[in-house]
Amino acid sequence: NELTETEKEIILYGTGEQEYEVIWNFSRGKRQGEHKFSSKWLGFVNLINIEYERVHQKRAGEQLTGLMSEKSCHVCKGNRLQNRVLEIKIAGYDIAEMSNLEISELENIFIADSLIAGGWVNISNEILRHIKALKRMGLSYLTTARRLDTLSGGEFQRLRIARQVVSGLTGVTFVLDEISRGLHPLERKEVNLLLRELADNGNTVICVEHDPLFIKAADYVIELGEGAGRNGGKIIASGSPAEISTNPASLIRNYLHQDTTLPAKRRNADNWIEITGAMSNNLQNIDLRVPAGLLVGICGVSGSGKSTLCREVLYSSYLRKQPTGCTDIKGLDSFDQIIYQQQSGFHKNALSTPATYLGYLKEIGKLLAAETHAKAAIFNYAGKQGQCPLCKGTGKKREELDFAGYITSDCELCSGTRYREEVLHYRYKGKDIADIMNMTISEATDFFTDHSKLTDKLRETENLGLGYLQLGQGSDTLSGGEGQRLLLAAALQMRKAGEKCLILLDEPTAGLHPIDIENLYQFLDQLVENQNTVIFIEHNIQLLAKADHQIELGPGAGRSGGRIIREM
Repeated sequence: NELTETEKEIILYGTGEQEYEVIWNFSRGKRQGEHKFSSKWLGFVNLINIEYERVHQKRAGEQLTGLMSEKSCHVCKGNRLQNRVLEIKIAGYDIAEMSNLEISELENIFIADSLIAGGWVNISNEILRHIKALKRMGLSYLTTARRLDTLSGGEFQRLRIARQVVSGLTGVTFVLDEISRGLHPLERKEVNLLLRELADNGNTVICVEHDPLFIKAADYVIELGEGAGRNGGKIIASGSPAEISTNPASLIRNYLHQDTTLPAKRRNADNWIEITGAMSNNLQNIDLRVPAGLLVGICGVSGSGKSTLCREVLYSSYLRKQPTGCTDIKGLDSFDQIIYQQQSGFHKNALSTPATYLGYLKEIGKLLAAETHAKAAIFNYAGKQGQCPLCKGTGKKREELDFAGYITSDCELCSGTRYREEVLHYRYKGKDIADIMNMTISEATDFFTDHSKLTDKLRETENLGLGYLQLGQGSDTLSGGEGQRLLLAAALQMRKAGEKCLILLDEPTAGLHPIDIENLYQFLDQLVENQNTVIFIEHNIQLLAKADHQIELGPGAGRSGGRIIREM
């Protein structure tokens, strides 16, 4: 308040192209000195934006979101368009007003007699075809102006299916990966009906699935296994769902007709997180008490407000250190840290591996350096000092094919190891860095048994059911379920020993086999036993049934949701 408006403007937004002579007095360890240079003052707002753009794909970017808020453009008022475009109206609505109507409201405009009489019948019918498909997928609450990055996983999946249904194609093979992901059980039934229509119209539909409902609805099932990674890759059962359910070699058969198992005992809460007036997005000014120290499941149809409650209220209030998306919130100060793992966010590329994503490679490099007196940097294949100069650390050679995509093969110089030949001369316990990167997480846990800092991290990942992954396996070869669990492992590494954490998980069972879900429950249950609180958003009944406390939002989605309809 002691600064003038001009001074605030300079501090926040800088002084443009003007340059200043800067004297920097630095002190790094035993080094001290003075450094002179010329620089512009960009202002804190611009500096934060630049830093956020640089790191927004990494977890570090989350730390800057507390300094930001999103506001509508003051010129177009959030409509995105120029005023001259908005002067054009249909049935009394400009395109911005029409885009902000829910699908169900939009339908009423295009079935109006005035549009048909005005010669718009062909256009109206085409739009109505799309609207009908969206309504069948349970998306009638969406607006066409809704940003895709605000959709839940279930909403996005159904949006894609609706587009395929409207296309009316026949003789097409559809390959769908985890189509049940993010869908409520009621929504899954409707999706199953639409997939059946695609097949009945002369198409072939191939689904990669773990969900028993989809598997039971299939005409033919092929089950791969019997384990994962090196222990998989074989067909262990095939046939109709009825044949699979009686095949002793099948691992899924027990889950096709088995009732959900309940925990032997449910915990009771002594403390609570109290939320008053939650109103972000479609939340209907709700008051809510969330038990602390328990395993809490939040359920409801897609778009009912589950992610909003966790991300925009709980997590945002923690980041901003003040009630956000609600009028008041109490109880967050009892946690040392809040960890939020969202549904999407795992970025696949050839340079990323479990060892780099979870920080194992850095620790392994230090051990090799200490043993061999080499520089630790050479064991990082992403850096120029150690990486193969031909493939740049990917271990692969990519060859483009005319009109047919591309193929990959092992790099002819490093034979797929990712490293320069001289780096492989350094060994630890008789193994070079390429040998170590070829180890599975379970093998590495046994190999580095003398180094508790590393083995504790490896063992936690192993407990998530990922012990079969190789340390150097490219993330572009991982399944959605594997990526989700790596995200969870990375998120949990942020906590320190002895910290009391609130852990927020958005659909942690996505991409998981029922056996993996059971392992996940055991892992989450142990987190709660260690004085943490775990709140998860889920549609999966297998995991929801094991929660200590459930909160269901609804009854519908969008404006019809955002209320608490059940707690138990």
